[in-house]
Amino acid sequence: NCAIMEIETKLHVLNSEFSLNHNRNPIEDIHSRVKTPLSIIDKLKRKGYPFTLESVEQNLQDIAGVRVVCSFPEDIYDVRNMLLMQDDVRLIEEKDYIKHPKENGYQSLHLLFKATTGEYFEVQIRTFAMHVHAESGDANHDKYKMKKYSSSTFEFEPEKIHIPGYGISPDGKVYDFIGLQEGLQILKRQKTY
Repeated sequence: NCAIMEIETKLHVLNSEFSLNHNRNPIEDIHSRVKTPLSIIDKLKRKGYPFTLESVEQNLQDIAGVRVVCSFPEDIYDVRNMLLMQDDVRLIEEKDYIKHPKENGYQSLHLLFKATTGEYFEVQIRTFAMHVHAESGDANHDKYKMKKYSSSTFEFEPEKIHIPGYGISPDGKVYDFIGLQEGLQILKRQKTY
């Protein structure tokens, strides 16, 4: 995704510029991420959107994103402010889960941007402590989802899901048909040698 590569580069440059002016780096680490097919389907279901590629393109702007890990809470807002000063991205939405944490203790600043190319991307900014809590503590996304679905009546309707390259079995498992096809092609090539 071009927008992701562009924002990662921009963040590295902003980190270096900040370091020159303040003798320290506000950004400790940068991770790019893309929502999994299951996460995309879940979000479409929660929002009441149809399970089509067109629906994904029209309704989900946070499929691609960058996670920025900072040393200190004040660094989070410094990085935010530096991004807002850029003329090639426009802030669409801001959710401050630091000032307003979720019930499970999750904290992060989520910023949804639109690049001049028309692409949307999300930037999540948090401290290392917030990141550890989000990845392995009570705010862990997988733990949250397991708890949510273990007590819900969430059901897949596989016949309504149309995401090219992926399929859902009746038991709710997501299959990556493109990856499966690539794997089969590799096995075929190995047998011919």
